[in-house]
Amino acid sequence: MVGVLRGSGGQRRRGLHRDAVARAAASGEAARPDPFERRDRGHHSRRVRRRAGVLRYRRLPQAAGRAAGSRQVSSEQAGNAWIVGGTRGIGQAVADELWQRGWTVVISGREGPQVKQVDDRRWLAGVDTRDSADVVRTHDRILERMPLDAVVNCASASAGGSIMTLTDDAWSAAIETKLLGYIRVCRTCLPGLAARGGALVNVIGASASVATADYAMGCLGAALVHLTRGLAQQWCPEGARVFGVNPGPTKTERLATLIRTTAEQNQSTVEQAEAAIAGSTYRQKPLSPGSLAHLIAELLGPAGEAVNGSVLLADGGSTGGWI
Repeated sequence: MVGVLRGSGGQRRRGLHRDAVARAAASGEAARPDPFERRDRGHHSRRVRRRAGVLRYRRLPQAAGRAAGSRQVSSEQAGNAWIVGGTRGIGQAVADELWQRGWTVVISGREGPQVKQVDDRRWLAGVDTRDSADVVRTHDRILERMPLDAVVNCASASAGGSIMTLTDDAWSAAIETKLLGYIRVCRTCLPGLAARGGALVNVIGASASVATADYAMGCLGAALVHLTRGLAQQWCPEGARVFGVNPGPTKTERLATLIRTTAEQNQSTVEQAEAAIAGSTYRQKPLSPGSLAHLIAELLGPAGEAVNGSVLLADGGSTGGWI
């Protein structure tokens, strides 16, 4: 009897199909296609075959990933970072934290060699951010030795004082370093960072969010917040992340100078000035540079992938009653 086969269900079905093909050939009719062999174009584009009752999969080649030369920096695959203002304070702490995580760091202050290697993953490069040509020149010298995956803007020269006590020279110095200096670094570095999928961080200050009479130069921080958000809108589609961090009172040489200046202007003691400036944090003491460095390093890795155009308030709660 034609079509009676022994074996599995799949074998019987395939035998029946072969019998149908034979009958069609004898009668001169076109054979129907095998219904048990098909291509399934699902989400993963897999070829599906049914043989002897077993469903087999063969994964087709997947689409290519990111363009060549573009990569997302992670803690496991650290990159190269330029810390502008990295010789002291928060910038120095960021350089140390990234270096400990496996990054190669280029540390810049106003004074220093052109580009000098200190050890296998640490370099020094002096740069004067008040001079556009020097920023470009230093950036190009760094690129001759390594590509950049991250840039941290952390230079600062803004003095404490009210608008009635600050001189024009003090304002000019702060604008050249804190505002225009950041702009020069951003303008120089962002095209290269975009090409590599890198990130730029502007370390600004909590005074950008809260106005106080005895720190009038906080308005420069507000301008940098505006700049950071605008740059993110422009450069995110090109491949670069741009974000900012607004630290609160942090235990640095600059904070000590600010406390002394505030005490002199208010005719108070240093202890009273410190309590007024740093006592508003939830621990009633200045933040440590290391805690802020840890935050910035995390945001430069996979944890910060969703952070673009944001300016994070990291003030220890000192502005909680104002914002």
